[in-house]
Amino acid sequence: MDSYSNFGTPGHVNPHSYDPFPEERVAPQYTRRFERNDSGRRERQTDSEFVYSPPSGRRQRAAPKRNDYSSRSSGGGYSDPDSVLGTIIGLIRSPEEMFRQLRSKEAGDAIPVLLVSIAIFAFGSTFFMGMIAADASAYPYLSGLAEMWTLIFVSVEMIFFGAICVALTGVLLHFVSYYEGFEEDIGQALKVAAYSAAPYAVGGLIPFLGIIIAPFWSIYLQYTGMRETYYMESDQASVAFLVPAAVFVVLSIIMTMLGADNFSIFG
Repeated sequence: MDSYSNFGTPGHVNPHSYDPFPEERVAPQYTRRFERNDSGRRERQTDSEFVYSPPSGRRQRAAPKRNDYSSRSSGGGYSDPDSVLGTIIGLIRSPEEMFRQLRSKEAGDAIPVLLVSIAIFAFGSTFFMGMIAADASAYPYLSGLAEMWTLIFVSVEMIFFGAICVALTGVLLHFVSYYEGFEEDIGQALKVAAYSAAPYAVGGLIPFLGIIIAPFWSIYLQYTGMRETYYMESDQASVAFLVPAAVFVVLSIIMTMLGADNFSIFG
C-alpha cells in the first residue's frame, strides 16, 4: 500500500523518508510517494511520480516526473549553475533546464549574473556607438560619444538604469503572480527577472542588432522562468510577462511624448 511523506524544506530531515535524488527540487505543495518493501522499510518507488496537492482554488502545472529533465551535469561542463559564466551560458543554451536547476538559488545569487550581463551590454553597446561617433561629419548627434570618459559615464549609467528596470520587472512579476494565486516570496520573482537579463550579455556583443534582440530574448526568459520557478501554466506565465512588458512600453511612449531624449538618471 502506498503512503505519503512531505518533501520538506532544504534543511528538513525526515527519518521516515528516503530520497536518493536530492537535486530534484519541487514546490512545497508537492509530496513524494513511497511504498513499503518486504522488510517493512518505506522506500521510494522506482517509477514514482510527484504527488500534486495544490492549495484550493489555485490552478498550477503538475510537477515533472523524476526523469523529465537532466541532472546538473547533463548540461555540459560550461553550463554550471554555481558559476556566473556557466549560468549565463545555460540560460542561453537551455533556459528551461537551467531554471529548473536554479530553483534552489536565492535572489541574491542572481545579482552577479545580472550585473555581468548588463555590464557587457552597456560597455559593448557604447563601444560600437563610439566607433560610429568617431565620424562626426556623418553622425553629428553622436559626436558627444567620441570621448572615452563620456563612453564610460554612459556605460555606468546604463548599468544603473538596467538594474532599476530589472527590479521593477521583478516587482511587477510578483504582483501578477500573487494575483494569479501564487503566494511565493517576492525574492522568487526578483530572481526570475535578474536571471532573465542573461541575453543582454550576448546582445552587447552583437553590433547594433543586439539592442533590439536582447529585450525580446529577455522576455522569453521571463516567460520560461515563471513557468519553471512557479510551476505556472503557459497562459499564466504569458500574463505574468506581458504585464511588465506593457508597462515599459507605456513608459517609453510617455517619455517620448515628453521629449525625454536626453534623459539621465544622474541629472
